[in-house]
Amino acid sequence: MRCCGHTRWRVNLRTRTPTTYPLHRCDDICHGHARWYINLGCAPFVLTYRSTTIYLVPCLEVVAKRGLSQLARTFCGPCLGCSCFTYTDASFPANDSSLGSLAGKHNVEWVRALELRSTHANGAALIRDGIQPSDVGQGALGDCWLLAAAACLAEFPGLLRNLFLQREVSLRGKYSVRLWDVLTKRWTVITVEGTFPCDRKTGDPLFAQPCEGELWVLVLEKAFAKYCGGYDGLQGGLTL
Repeated sequence: MRCCGHTRWRVNLRTRTPTTYPLHRCDDICHGHARWYINLGCAPFVLTYRSTTIYLVPCLEVVAKRGLSQLARTFCGPCLGCSCFTYTDASFPANDSSLGSLAGKHNVEWVRALELRSTHANGAALIRDGIQPSDVGQGALGDCWLLAAAACLAEFPGLLRNLFLQREVSLRGKYSVRLWDVLTKRWTVITVEGTFPCDRKTGDPLFAQPCEGELWVLVLEKAFAKYCGGYDGLQGGLTL
């Protein structure tokens, strides 16, 4: 028997001719695509591995980041408001250029996530008490197609949660979201600044409306706006 790449050669003793059969890769076994007896034998190990990577590792990551955030607040409190620490997105800045044709139609003030009025009562959180369809609210932007799709996808919270590379509120105000690029047919990561357009009079976000200080809807909407070239690019779309 000889192994070459992902193929093994076996000699048939009756016909004296070599035949081939594929090797089962780890990826096939982890996703249950191997033969049934291989899946059965590897099931305890696969379940342990996947439960560790899906549940345990993200929890440890959140705990570690919370600890580091607390240390940062304790020892580096005066530096948190410095421009050298906070993230600034030069490619999608917090000004009228990111609004596109909507500029001048609203009395806009750009406010950082931690300073939003809606976060004062309960504090800011990227996701609080899980993702639910009721977390999604529409504002003064005609992007109901996007928010309706987000509300439908919120029925499967794990799918939406996996779009966000961060699990907690970023002290730097830097958020990265995975989006499917319909042009390249692959996933792309969109990074945005945690500053959002708000009504100057009320202090509330102009567009997507957060629920109880949750920021994920605002971040998701801004990531799509950056992908489309501006907030005005979200108006009047269709969900396919």
